[in-house]
Amino acid sequence: MVLVRRQGAHWMAAGLTGQPSHADGTPRVRVAQPRWAGLGAGPSYLWGENLTRMSVLDVGDHIGWVYPGLIAQIETQYRLNEADRIALRDGVNWSEARSG
Repeated sequence: MVLVRRQGAHWMAAGLTGQPSHADGTPRVRVAQPRWAGLGAGPSYLWGENLTRMSVLDVGDHIGWVYPGLIAQIETQYRLNEADRIALRDGVNWSEARSG
């Protein structure tokens, strides 16, 4: 999961998976660079086109920083409202500053 923004007691997040299609056979969008998703050596896919709402209680430890390229792909492929777009752009600036 890529946590996009906190909304009260929930996070809005973009899911990632190693599964190339949904249960009904609909294909998922492949992550442009597999290393961006951190799901191992194989290909990775965006879970869907809508952010998932999850309880802050379900979020454990921070495990890494998201690659700016993955953020750009999420912004392009997901249906985002303006608050989500702003949060993603802020995340790009923050993660680039952390890696620089």
